[in-house]
Amino acid sequence: MYSDYICIIYMMTVDALYFMLVTHVCINFMVLYDDFQNLKNSNFANLNKCIQNHQTIIELSEHLDAIFRLPNFFNILVGSFEICALGFCITVGKWSDLPGYFLFLSTVLAQIWMISIFGDNIISKSSEINDAVWKCYWNSTDAKTQRIFLLIMLRSQKPQKLTAYMSTICCSSFMKILNNSWSYFSILRSVYKPPEISNG
Repeated sequence: MYSDYICIIYMMTVDALYFMLVTHVCINFMVLYDDFQNLKNSNFANLNKCIQNHQTIIELSEHLDAIFRLPNFFNILVGSFEICALGFCITVGKWSDLPGYFLFLSTVLAQIWMISIFGDNIISKSSEINDAVWKCYWNSTDAKTQRIFLLIMLRSQKPQKLTAYMSTICCSSFMKILNNSWSYFSILRSVYKPPEISNG
């Protein structure tokens, strides 16, 4: 119990930090979205400031990805095996142990789901900058400013994302984790042979 308590506190602390930092980046993208939309009211006087803020937020999200790439990979890898193992224990375990298995399984699923949701948020919020630039009447400016807006739109079409080395953290990756866990579970069930009960 003591080891479980330490493990849960450690995971909750890291996950809470992850959620707060991702939320901070998403809020900055939302503020930048409003700034780009308000450019038409300020006659594009704040364009340079918006560009600098955009570059700063992009760098911040890239640093965030570099920091949490390994923990995300660990969560996905270990979570896949935990879901598989818990599903197997539920199917072959004792009835008295089922509440504990279901509680542990729901905790693992909730953790991976939350990580995926926050990863999906940073993708969507960074992609919305393209829409904000498009709506700020950029076509009424001179050719030089239009080229600047075009570069911003091109850059924002490549959304910022959080990764676990090879995979992107998003809702679709959560479904891939479930599919992989189901594959492992199917293999484990196919090779499992229940112990024979001796009559003597």
